[in-house]
Amino acid sequence: MLLVSRKKNCGYTAGFTAHYTSEDLKNWTYSGEFFAPNMYHTHECPDLFKMGDWWYLVFSEYSDRRLTRYVMSKSINGPWLIPSDDVFDSSAYYAAKTASDGDKRYIFGWASTKQDHADCGGWMWGGNLTVHEIVQREDGTLGCKLPESLKNIGELKAEIKEPFSISNISGKAEKLLFTNTADTYRIDAEIKFDGDVKQFGLAFASSFVTKHGYKYEFFPKKNKVEFASITAPVTGRNMERHIILDTNKNVKLTLIVDGSICVLYVNEEMHSPQDSIVPQEKTYRFLPLAEVRKLFMHLTWKFRFSNFDVIITI
Repeated sequence: MLLVSRKKNCGYTAGFTAHYTSEDLKNWTYSGEFFAPNMYHTHECPDLFKMGDWWYLVFSEYSDRRLTRYVMSKSINGPWLIPSDDVFDSSAYYAAKTASDGDKRYIFGWASTKQDHADCGGWMWGGNLTVHEIVQREDGTLGCKLPESLKNIGELKAEIKEPFSISNISGKAEKLLFTNTADTYRIDAEIKFDGDVKQFGLAFASSFVTKHGYKYEFFPKKNKVEFASITAPVTGRNMERHIILDTNKNVKLTLIVDGSICVLYVNEEMHSPQDSIVPQEKTYRFLPLAEVRKLFMHLTWKFRFSNFDVIITI
């Protein structure tokens, strides 16, 4: 059995995963430190499993960035390796545990609810259930993707079959895609961008009246994608994810919005932060943003889920 524990009088980052054993599941004996990197205050929600040749230990910590992390080893007894990207999601995703259906493994965590349901509110201790499917890469590291069982749910409502481009050599350019969506929907897109692009993104759940909304913004030269409000600060740290984009390959996006929760999968993996949002009148714009020498993109959009109308402005 693995438990959350801390070393006494050893400072703030004295958290570790403790190991207990039992012969009858009633009387337990302390068997030492299972994983003790001296890096975090606590290792909450420890979860141990094996996939292929690798063992994985998943835990959540709030001392650094409030993240769900993992380490990996070829042996259940370690040594435990810390991957260069050792997190599953952003700081808005916490207390995650995994489970398998015998074939695939999933990770279940919460997307934190905001206090007073406001962007400026602090994260509350709990939120809305969010589930990713775990994928194991060739080198043994883990990633997340949209569960296969959800890929074909819903009805295709609109599609732009002909690619189009947006460019502005000296500033911002944007294109209105559609308005008046439902509360639950999915958008699929493919993007190709020029190597001189500084940043680009997708704005959604926005209002023509208040100008309020949200955006996922890519920074290819900085190897990251960020989630933010268009007009007001979104309380929360680490609302970004590391990602490396290749200008020679199309970028595949899948945006899922379900009420006040949004998540973006990039190239079929979960590379972008998710968070709680405050839905507005829903308008979708593709935003190549700011200070680019050349911007050239092709998109194909597909909209899934029922009960909404789409108006596309070209």
